[in-house]
Amino acid sequence: MSRRFASFVLVLLAAAGAGAQGADTTPDAAAERDPWPRVAQSASGTVTIYQPQVDAWQGNTLSFHAAVSIEAPGAKSTVFGVAFVTARTQVDKEDQLVTLDAFTVTRVRFPSIPDSQSAYLALLRGEVPKAARTISLPRLTASLQIVNDKSRAQSAPVKNAPPAILFSTVPAILVLIDGNPKLGPSPAAGLRRVINTGVLLAYDGELYWLRVFDGWMQATSIAGPWVVGWAPPASLDTLLTWARTQRIDLLTGASADPTEDSPSLWASTVPVITTSTTPAELIVSQGALDYVPIPGTDLLYASNTSARVFEYIDTQQMFVLLSGRWFSAPGTSGPWTYVPGSRLPNDFRDIPLDSPAEPVLASVPGTPQAREAVIDNSIPQTASVSRSATMPAPAIDGAPQMAPIAGTSLSYVLNSPIPIIRTAPGAYYAVYSGVWFAAPAPTGPWTVAASVPTSIYAIPPSSAVYYVTYVQVYGATSSVVYVGYTPGYFGTVVAPGGVVVYGTGYAYPVWIGAAYYPPPMTYGFGAAVAWTPYTGWAVTFGYGYSYGGVAVDMTFGGAYWGAHPYYGPAYYGPPVVARPYPVRYCGWRGCHWRRCW
Repeated sequence: MSRRFASFVLVLLAAAGAGAQGADTTPDAAAERDPWPRVAQSASGTVTIYQPQVDAWQGNTLSFHAAVSIEAPGAKSTVFGVAFVTARTQVDKEDQLVTLDAFTVTRVRFPSIPDSQSAYLALLRGEVPKAARTISLPRLTASLQIVNDKSRAQSAPVKNAPPAILFSTVPAILVLIDGNPKLGPSPAAGLRRVINTGVLLAYDGELYWLRVFDGWMQATSIAGPWVVGWAPPASLDTLLTWARTQRIDLLTGASADPTEDSPSLWASTVPVITTSTTPAELIVSQGALDYVPIPGTDLLYASNTSARVFEYIDTQQMFVLLSGRWFSAPGTSGPWTYVPGSRLPNDFRDIPLDSPAEPVLASVPGTPQAREAVIDNSIPQTASVSRSATMPAPAIDGAPQMAPIAGTSLSYVLNSPIPIIRTAPGAYYAVYSGVWFAAPAPTGPWTVAASVPTSIYAIPPSSAVYYVTYVQVYGATSSVVYVGYTPGYFGTVVAPGGVVVYGTGYAYPVWIGAAYYPPPMTYGFGAAVAWTPYTGWAVTFGYGYSYGGVAVDMTFGGAYWGAHPYYGPAYYGPPVVARPYPVRYCGWRGCHWRRCW
């Protein structure tokens, strides 16, 4: 099984059903009255069907998807996937039970064995009706409430204002600063640190110092120009030692491959430093953009950059794909405008599957790749978490500052690195490493939540904590809670038009006090969405042939560092990240997609 889908599907066996959320019965009682998963035996092996997740319930027709696993006789491993089903419902309100019949298994997804889809579809069409005949009404209604709340929340469209789009024909690094630079104290005497950035940037009263590779670069102003610092003050060593214990990107350029040498300011090409206090993307090419025709179309693609850059010769317009969104301009200097997928030239839909530009088809509405990306974006990753699991005390910067969540009765703690949401007086919920916790106060004590109020799923994309709506409690027993998330927890969103994009595009409030807690960002990390028939669905961060954003793969210079999504649930394996700071663990390498799940 490929690692990409193992992370989505392999641990689906822990799911016990979304319906436990908001149910009036206790988790233990619900499990006894309505046990899941259900097991069916057949000549083809053991089929396990996990709690259905409601997609729609209209009249007496229920549409749902469910995790499934199949263990063939004598097989060394179990195969995991998802079945999509419609069924007719008969509701017994007195017994709070729903009986299902007239089943139709419309399709199945077994990503690790695509050649066996037809055989497994036939198998499940015979076994699902046997195993999934009944389900409790509270489970289904609670699941449906979540679907409805999320539908209302997502009716607010994502934002698509173009970021600053910068081009460089030489190695370069984009340093993002979240608004105007704010100087704060540092542990090193005589130095202050720019705290509203993810990199190590200090000021000694005369010069700014930026840690890059194995040394320091200096400038008289944030805007530069930046040059190699030949005589950095000794106090920078103290600051660097401290920074290595913090969630600060030191821009080391270290490769994911330990056998590769890390770049050096003294032996490698010195990168050009570009700073931005507003959303920006950096596209670096190996020299001037080198365009190559795409057969069967009037499109040219830039072959010497890992960014997705095109020229449409019919109109002489340039197109770039950033965070799943298309932008167009007469040339690299702009001005850039957002292009809805429906208004893209039809030639984009005709890009051949054997073209190096083929991964962009996932961002072209109506293509099979875009449809499959949307489907795979809904597949959850789940796990069972002990009820005794703990969450560290949130590092709230001072007294909790509550901020309202527009369109809801909820509020959240603005000055916390962990999302903490108040649903009612004395009722607080937090997401830590992809797991819901509950407490009577924002300071705790925190315990694993066995259920979550459905009102949380009405949080709109305009809220900085919107990403928590992709984390769910699927059920519980007396000892464990079944939890999970879909890729939206990492920042993906299904945008109008039916394509997966990265980030909502909203500019969220930033907390800058004694600490800096950045909200989710859409631009600056080279995020890209792709689905191919060869590698399936993926989101990557960072562009190759460049030092781009804070993610690097400089093939022609030998430097590489991975990239960083914002959230990494520890309970599901690497990366282990507790709060929304970037971490290095995946990226674009040598013009090949590297997956982030």
